[in-house]
Amino acid sequence: WAVPTLGLKTDAIPGRLNQTTFTATRPGVYYGQCSEICGANHSFM
Repeated sequence: WAVPTLGLKTDAIPGRLNQTTFTATRPGVYYGQCSEICGANHSFM
């Protein structure tokens, strides 16, 4: 999972809770996106 405009990328693993903390220095709308196709459970991320 990634938010490219913030330089943020972290792995998402099905069934596992993952947390990332960041601070946006400018107000705005930031869009997250999938950054790689990971296999059979890709759509459950």
